Amino acid sequence: MDICPDILQLRHQLETTLFLKIPENEYLIILLDSIDQLETDAYDCQWLPKFFPKNVKCIVSTLPDHGDILSNLKIIINYDPLSIENTQNLLVLVVPFEASTVDIVFNNWLQMKQRSFIRQLMEVRTEILPLFMKLIFDIISTWHSYDSIDDQLKTLYHADDCIRYLFNQLQKKT
Repeated sequence: MDICPDILQLRHQLETTLFLKIPENEYLIILLDSIDQLETDAYDCQWLPKFFPKNVKCIVSTLPDHGDILSNLKIIINYDPLSIENTQNLLVLVVPFEASTVDIVFNNWLQMKQRSFIRQLMEVRTEILPLFMKLIFDIISTWHSYDSIDDQLKTLYHADDCIRYLFNQLQKKT
C-alpha cells in the first residue's frame, strides 16, 4: 500500500486495494479503539470506508458524548431508530458498572497485583464506566508503597480526566 497524502485517499485505497486482497474464505477484523482520542478534524469519521466486504468487520469504540462521533457513526451506518431491527446489532452501548460490580472487579485486579487502594477515590461515584475504572487502575498500579497519594486524583471524574492526568504524568517524567 502507498502512503496517502489525505484521509479520503486512504479510505479509497482500503476499499479498492486492501479489501480486495482478502480471500473470500478468510476474515479481516479491524479494531479501532478510542477514536475519540483522534484529532478533532477526524471526528466526522469520513475516513472510515462506507462499505466493507462480508469477510471484513470493523469494530470502533468511542465515548458516546464526545465530539458528535457517535452521531457521525450513526449517519455512516444509516442508523434509524424507527427501523432498529436492521441496525440494532451494529451499536453496543457499554453501560456504567454499578458500585457493587466496581468493588468486585477492582478488588480482584488489586489482589492480582498485590495492591491495596484508598476507598475515598471511588466512594463519591455510584456508577463508573469500565474505561474510567481501567484508567484509574492503571494509574494506581504504578504507585509504590512509599509514594504519597496525589491530591489531583480526587478531581478525576471522567475517562478524559484520567487520560489528561496520565499524559501530564508522562510529561513530568521527560
